[in-house]
Amino acid sequence: MATITDVTVSAAELSLDGVTINNSTSVTSEEINRGANTSVSEITVLVTITGFASDPDSGGYISVYLAPLNDTGAILYDDVTGPEVIPVDANALYNAPVSLSWKSGIQYAKLVIENHSGQNTDTNGVTVIAKYQSITV
Repeated sequence: MATITDVTVSAAELSLDGVTINNSTSVTSEEINRGANTSVSEITVLVTITGFASDPDSGGYISVYLAPLNDTGAILYDDVTGPEVIPVDANALYNAPVSLSWKSGIQYAKLVIENHSGQNTDTNGVTVIAKYQSITV
């Protein structure tokens, strides 16, 4: 019989609790382990941004990736899921949920959040949590 479990990975667990993302840079989460013999079809990532140093450039955005890891913990760049894009066009508060698929056969992954806004985020202004349902057979 299969077991379905709701999983929340906190900002503290991800090490993405109040971080600053400078323009044209990225932050990477701690490892997420979905568990052995477990299936996850989709992961929802909630990105909260309190604002920016100034108004973002026209067409500015934040991108979110799910990066699978190999057996040694290195990112498998060819298998990255995403990006999902969060358009940012004002120095404002953003609470943006994005959904990414979690490829079968991948147990470990990290989130990568990139800033392409033309501005640095507020100091300690980005917080990220992740939620998914795991199915264990």
